[in-house]
Amino acid sequence: IRVAVTRCAQRPEPDTNPRELCNRFTLLRVEGDNEGAAMCLSPDVDWIRFQDASLFAPSEAMSDPHTIGRERVIQLWTEQVAQGLERHPTTVWMPDSGTDLFSREML
Repeated sequence: IRVAVTRCAQRPEPDTNPRELCNRFTLLRVEGDNEGAAMCLSPDVDWIRFQDASLFAPSEAMSDPHTIGRERVIQLWTEQVAQGLERHPTTVWMPDSGTDLFSREML
C-alpha cells in the first residue's frame, strides 16, 4: 500500500520544506501528539482511512472512509488508538511523480 500526500498542507513554519513537514508529521503521530500532527495538515484535509475491519472497526460517526477537516481526523485517530491501533512507520517519505507529491510504502 502506498500513501501519498501533496504539498498543500499547512507549514508550521514558513521555511519548512515538504519532506521535513512529512517527517515531522510522522514523528508527531508516533509520539501520540495528534493535535500537533493535525497542524501539519491543511485545515480542509481529505483523509482516507484504511478499510480493514481486522485493524479498525469505526463507530457510526466515523463509518465513512473519507474524513474531512483536522478535527474529524483527530476524532478518527482517537478512535483508532482507543481500539489499540498503533503507528509503526517503517519507511521514509520520498518525492514521487512531480514536485508537489511525496509518498511512502505502508505495507
